[in-house]
Amino acid sequence: MEYSGKALRALVIFVFLMAIAGCAAQRPGGPPPELPSQRQGAMPSFDDSFAQSESPRPVSPQELPPLVIPSPYQTISPFDGAPPVSLQLFDAPLREVLATVAEDAGLNVVFHQGVPQAFPLSLTLDRTPVEEALEIIMDISGCYYQLRGQTLHVHRFVTRTFNIPYVNTRSSFVSNLGGDVLGGSGTGANYRGEFSMRYDNPEEMNDFSLHIQENVEKLLSEEGRYVLNRFSGVLNVTDHHPNVQNIELMLERILEHSFKQVLIEAQIFEVVLNDSHSLGIDWTNAFSAGSGVGIIGQATGGSFGLPGGDMATGVVQYTRNNFTGMLQVMRNAGNLEALSNPRIRVMNSQTAIISSGRITPFWTKRVDYSEVGGQINRIETYDRRDVLSGISMGVTPVIAPDGSILLTVIPVSTNFEEIDQQTDSSGDLIVSAPVVNMKEAGTIIRVQDNDMVVIGGLISTSTRRETQEVSGLSAIPLLGHLFRGSRDVQERRELVIFLRIRSVEI
Repeated sequence: MEYSGKALRALVIFVFLMAIAGCAAQRPGGPPPELPSQRQGAMPSFDDSFAQSESPRPVSPQELPPLVIPSPYQTISPFDGAPPVSLQLFDAPLREVLATVAEDAGLNVVFHQGVPQAFPLSLTLDRTPVEEALEIIMDISGCYYQLRGQTLHVHRFVTRTFNIPYVNTRSSFVSNLGGDVLGGSGTGANYRGEFSMRYDNPEEMNDFSLHIQENVEKLLSEEGRYVLNRFSGVLNVTDHHPNVQNIELMLERILEHSFKQVLIEAQIFEVVLNDSHSLGIDWTNAFSAGSGVGIIGQATGGSFGLPGGDMATGVVQYTRNNFTGMLQVMRNAGNLEALSNPRIRVMNSQTAIISSGRITPFWTKRVDYSEVGGQINRIETYDRRDVLSGISMGVTPVIAPDGSILLTVIPVSTNFEEIDQQTDSSGDLIVSAPVVNMKEAGTIIRVQDNDMVVIGGLISTSTRRETQEVSGLSAIPLLGHLFRGSRDVQERRELVIFLRIRSVEI
């Protein structure tokens, strides 16, 4: 036993000495052992990578990949995984058909009040998705369904609320053109020449809410009902699903059509005609081939009181050269005066009123007599009236589906002359009324975007007092009137209106 213990100690000492000898065999100046990260093909460590990229190249935003944020929710339809529907039915009750489809899809079905559960259905479906099959059944039966959880709710009626963003305004415009052109209103000879045109745009025609009500009523079924708040533009409709869908489609088309706008840039001029153009501007030569002004078309409607040439109303493609050329034509005809330059946006099918001038107020007096108890009483009535001395114009654009614009233009020019007073046999004033010189025209014309409408030929005659004198001599006391004189001069003026029409995208 003692020998075995000595042998074990000797073995341990031998192993220890061999280990020390192995460490001493390494030369102190040799290279360090190769690290695993330095071997060929090995991945560099995080520290090595950071040391090699102390100055990274800046990356532009275009080089970065798009940031994709996964949705935290995933919509799962109850119809996902449901087997397709295959049916061949003839006069099958609605209740049984829906119960079969719901059972195959793993859904519950609830029939609300009024649903015609015995409605007969005849259809053939071959491997049709459940959702599509339900839509077909609802269209045939006129019902509507809602899916809440795992339950299919079937309704007879559906309620939908629509917001109609529209300003609750109403406007009206009336213009009567023409009349008795012969003036044969006497009793001796009944000769009359009547030619007139009435542009009547009454208030109810521009009542947007009224039109909505009328259209909704025509699309409702006998069981349907609706409520329209005219001030807030909220429309609530309850009816069968197909009827509500038709109303929704109608409102979309109406709003899409009504919200289109037209920009009207008007320029109104008056030309004091010279002697060589006393009959008005010769628009025929103005739009001839050699004038440099390109004519596109003439008015499709009628114009009245336009003696200034064949081209009293027409359409020109707007360019700077065309407009400058027409201004030069007017300058050649006389002194050119700019009266107004309004710009206005008009919604589709709405009427815009443009007025420019001076309002002249006056009082009318009317005297009536009444007899009470043998005594004659005198009754005097005073009313205030206003007369516009200037121009007013009504413009109504209608945008066609092809982008062209149907334009109704009615310009009216008025000039206050005097107050006409009527007296009785005793010289007492009975009634007074203004005398107004009026020029009017009306036309309906079709234009394209960026066209310019030209309306001319509205000629009037006015008289002004002109004084002539010899400078210096006319100021001599007592004798100055010998070197000074005055005369009445008649002036002929032509009113010319330019309307540039442009469609506006919202």
